[in-house]
Amino acid sequence: MEPNTSVNSVSSIPGQLEGPVNLFKSAWALFKANWKILISIIVAPMALMYIGQIFLVTGNLIMIIFAFILIIAGAIFSIPSQPAIINAIHRLSTEPGVKIDFKEQYKFGFELFWSLILLMIITFCVSLGSLFLLAIPGIIVVVYTSMYLISLTLDGKKGFEALVESYSLIKGRWWRVLGRLLFLILVYLVGAIVVFGIAFVVKSLLSIASDSNGEAVLSIILTLAYSAVLGPLVTVYIYKLYVSLKATRLSNVNTAGFKKWLIAFLIVGIVIFILIPLISLGVIIALSKARVAENPFNRANNPYVSSYDVESNILTTPQ
Repeated sequence: MEPNTSVNSVSSIPGQLEGPVNLFKSAWALFKANWKILISIIVAPMALMYIGQIFLVTGNLIMIIFAFILIIAGAIFSIPSQPAIINAIHRLSTEPGVKIDFKEQYKFGFELFWSLILLMIITFCVSLGSLFLLAIPGIIVVVYTSMYLISLTLDGKKGFEALVESYSLIKGRWWRVLGRLLFLILVYLVGAIVVFGIAFVVKSLLSIASDSNGEAVLSIILTLAYSAVLGPLVTVYIYKLYVSLKATRLSNVNTAGFKKWLIAFLIVGIVIFILIPLISLGVIIALSKARVAENPFNRANNPYVSSYDVESNILTTPQ
């Protein structure tokens, strides 16, 4: 189950990437031929979380506790599911006739568990730091690092190296990659509108009251079904884009400058992450003190409340 990275072509000029429509058609073809195993990999952790959400709306204490256990388990399994499905897609694309085993894929995913956790923390802090310096640097960094998960899974790049590898793949094609990602977002939004439309029709036909448990359960079920299809399809699309990027990448990309920016954004992100809770706590304390000071029943502010002088042992009452 070692990652196969057979696409190693390089180019001295930016190569021609596959268009978004062709990428989507290719992704759909692979998904349609292997939908059972791909959906099973991606839906397992989601099902745990969504079932947990269904139990939450019951209001029963035991069910709520069980719901939190399911949600936590689903969140944990969602981490290895990402490299698991990427590796499965890669093997299905490069090994004709391969049989994908669910357990083996999750075993592969768990081998990268802590590496992925570290990379997710780094990426979060870098994104936070870049977004803090207005939106444009944040968008630039997000696009340049969009292939970090595949770089970790298939190229064995860890930590900063996964982000740098993603940058080296996209260098010279930033706008074209952005356009393909926006196309994917558009497809996702259109699908979401269709799903919400179906939910509205079903709700009307079944006369489900608004803000009821029935509406919440219906929404959860439809969201799970939608995510079960779009989740693997989106991942296949990103993988196909990665393959196209790798086949047409530039040679000898200078990554030193990008590394320095990543480090700077990481430091800013860590500082912001530390300061946000401290500032929030300070604001809460200040607001609490302000409420106490403005309280008309506060002894210090109310001339009609009796006070007791400890030193003179005299009770004074306002005239």
